[in-house]
Amino acid sequence: MKKPSDTPNTTVEDLIGLGQLSARKNYYPELSQKLDELEAERNRYKWLFDNALHGIFQADMQGRILAANPAMATLCGYPDADALMQHVVEMGSQLFANPDDYTHLLKRLRQEGKLFRYETRLLQSQGIIIHVSMNVLLKQSQGQETLEAFVQDITERVNDQARLHKLNEELEGRVRERTRALAEVNQKLWEEIREREQTQHQLEIAKEQAEAANHSKDKYLAAASHDLLQPMNAARLLVATLRERPLAEPEHHLVERVHIALEGAEELLSDLLEISKLDQNAVKPDHTTFSVQSLFDALETEFQPTAERAGLRLRVRPTRTQTHTDPRLLMRILRNFVSNALRYTNYGGVL
Repeated sequence: MKKPSDTPNTTVEDLIGLGQLSARKNYYPELSQKLDELEAERNRYKWLFDNALHGIFQADMQGRILAANPAMATLCGYPDADALMQHVVEMGSQLFANPDDYTHLLKRLRQEGKLFRYETRLLQSQGIIIHVSMNVLLKQSQGQETLEAFVQDITERVNDQARLHKLNEELEGRVRERTRALAEVNQKLWEEIREREQTQHQLEIAKEQAEAANHSKDKYLAAASHDLLQPMNAARLLVATLRERPLAEPEHHLVERVHIALEGAEELLSDLLEISKLDQNAVKPDHTTFSVQSLFDALETEFQPTAERAGLRLRVRPTRTQTHTDPRLLMRILRNFVSNALRYTNYGGVL
């Protein structure tokens, strides 16, 4: 494949001896027409060769470039095809990035005769390596082997593929990292769930133990209150006997105070029984209308000695207020208030 521009001023007619001044042209009009068509075809081929977007070259098997188009020169970093053919005298060592690549190309070409989309790397004149795709044909002409090739620069595509491959690796790395992180989170969640289940189980056990202890406490309170009420009743019987006897005023007053104190103690024991019933939701209020003053008088009588021993003054303000509730439960609440007031008051008085 000789370069079409090698003989720019020579026509097909000149080559076969039928120039503009040849008289033989007049005797062969059909031949003249065929020559014109051949010349037109040659010019069209030359135009395609010179203006092709991809590089085209012809070389012998020793690596010497025989013909090349401008696109091939530009691809290899040379100003024109003549410069390319002048500087590159052995493609394997000068044009291919790796001489072994050229050797491998020739080996496959001899085996297969032609190669399509054969990818390799070329070395530009500036020392820049580019990636190319080649369609190569091995030709036999007058006993001489030559190779003809179309060359396309695919450097941008290869670089894009490399960047895409790198991005895919990074993405896969991120996916693996996220998957690992999710696995760790899931593992922690399962551990927390197991811990919560264990905690819940322990709480249920503790609740059962607390309920059992509370039940035991209720039984103890009921039993203790019942056992303590018996000697308390006996003491009240003795005091009741003393109250029936004629006594001097000081002794009678003392007996009355003992009687009131025993009533308070008995009510406290009864309260213990009521507490055990409250825990079992067995207490039902007994509502009635009564005067609050009666509760105040009982509290004053019960807690006045305690206040005097503590050096405090217990005062009760008279009232005519009536209320509608359970007097025992209200008395229990008021007794608790007064007891705490006396216990935590260091000086002064309690109203």
